[in-house]
Amino acid sequence: MVTSNGYDAPDPVWQDNEVRFDVDRHGLALTKGEYAVDVLNRVEDTKGNNGMEGSLTITNLRLIWMSSTNPSINLTLGFHCVSNMSIHSSRSHLRGVTQSLVVVFVFKQIRYEFIFTHLHQTSPRLFSSVQTVHRAYETSKLYRTLTLRGGFVANKQVTLLPNEKQYSYYEGIWSLSSEQGQGSLGILVITSYRIVWFSVSTENFNVSVPYLQITHVDCHRSRFGEALVLDAKTATGKFTLGFRIDPDERRETIQREMVALATAFRQQPFFGIQYHVIEPEELKTVTTPRPVDVTRKVHHNPIDPLTRYMARAAAERDVVFDPRLGLSVEAPPEGYTTADLFDLGHQ
Repeated sequence: MVTSNGYDAPDPVWQDNEVRFDVDRHGLALTKGEYAVDVLNRVEDTKGNNGMEGSLTITNLRLIWMSSTNPSINLTLGFHCVSNMSIHSSRSHLRGVTQSLVVVFVFKQIRYEFIFTHLHQTSPRLFSSVQTVHRAYETSKLYRTLTLRGGFVANKQVTLLPNEKQYSYYEGIWSLSSEQGQGSLGILVITSYRIVWFSVSTENFNVSVPYLQITHVDCHRSRFGEALVLDAKTATGKFTLGFRIDPDERRETIQREMVALATAFRQQPFFGIQYHVIEPEELKTVTTPRPVDVTRKVHHNPIDPLTRYMARAAAERDVVFDPRLGLSVEAPPEGYTTADLFDLGHQ
């Protein structure tokens, strides 16, 4: 979205950055730039819904599991939240003791454990597809993540990513992040996927900002005069970059170029994960069509379904006295009681 000469990004991409339960059909729909790599039928959510068959869609951004009998029971699990992935034995109501894929996700400082069992006994696709796509996601972070002091500049040139094109190379650009003097003199490089600035005196003093994370581009007054300002949203919060570019006509030209490329990128984003995409004809052999009309499931138990997937808490909890049990116990998560946890265990 363009405002006058500025730019305001549309809603941020959440699909690879969040863990969500029982989303509506809009949450299950693939976003721009997202594609299905593999779709597996007869996959059991062994920890949260043992005995229930479903389908597991592996996209370039996340895992989507959906119950075959009740599509409102579903999971969307972003690859950015993956903490650990392994293969372990588990007990399935449908398969008995078998090898399953165990994936631990961390979201909002809470660890969740998911166990997926493929009910086709001889098929290794569950393990190979998920692990391979996640590895491709992990090795392509520069396409999606703001990076400071990275190793992507050598001999005053940006090392381009696969399929990346360099459009412009501007010398004499001052970064205003420094609190001393008039900032740092450097070079601004604009490519098809990101904006890179680096210092002419110290190349490892640099920043790479993907269009995917840019939320706003505009000009503002600063103590150095009129500045071109970029706002970006990162996993740790908001990040702001300011550049002094002289003369004004040059700054306006660079701003228009940034806005045009950021807008075009958002229309057809590329997340950097390169993998074979299942073609429509291939999909017919591995899956059934996903129902379109999915209603949102309302849980009357406030700790369902989150708690059933919770692994050990990220931080140790205090020991408290529980009058109901007459014992000292580890404090339950905030807002829960031991009675809630006992009730969950009997569901």
